[in-house]
Amino acid sequence: MIQLADDAQVRLHARLARMPDGLSLEALARTRSLAAALEVLRRELAPDWAAGLHEGMDAHALEAALRAHFVAEIERWRRWLPAALSQALRWCQSLVDLPRLRHRLLHGVALEVDPDLAAWARHRAPRIDVLDAAWWEALMQRLPRHSSSEAAELATLQELLFRHRLAFAALPAGHAWLERQALSAALSRRRRRDPLSPWLWLDAVWRLLLSYEWLRGELVRRALALPEPAA
Repeated sequence: MIQLADDAQVRLHARLARMPDGLSLEALARTRSLAAALEVLRRELAPDWAAGLHEGMDAHALEAALRAHFVAEIERWRRWLPAALSQALRWCQSLVDLPRLRHRLLHGVALEVDPDLAAWARHRAPRIDVLDAAWWEALMQRLPRHSSSEAAELATLQELLFRHRLAFAALPAGHAWLERQALSAALSRRRRRDPLSPWLWLDAVWRLLLSYEWLRGELVRRALALPEPAA
């Protein structure tokens, strides 16, 4: 059985409350330049994410800094979540590299990815459903033993996440905002129904991933001076 201490529950809920989402990022979406977007991020939305970012960075540097923040945030959680979850949390840090890994497998491009993820992915098919299912199976192997009721709840969460990933993959470029917002709302409803869920930390990982994806899209688009995406 997985149990989170009261202070860990409080910390996770506090971190979740500070994560930017699609609605809070509307102020960011109204900016026109990278400098203005970073100022809004720093002053109003998510100063933690803005740390180390500046308007002189190109798209690759911005994306790398945001990936590093994702990894560092989960590393902080590992210090105060149960030690039994440490391996699973370490594996979750590789989530941010899955799209780059898929691109590397499909196109043979030498993109840098998490070394453990790269070794794990050798000889795997680059299809999103295959990679996601295999990634989830690897996560299951890193989880502590859990009860049948916890397993049932985890299966429900997996189904929700997989539906989102497949729907997202089928969307044309620039049409992901509504799908991300729908997943964020679904995760929020889960937390309201059961704020003491043993899988709260996994919900938080996906909300962190959504924050990364939203911010990467907004900031990289401005760094590349791309047109506004479709709603």
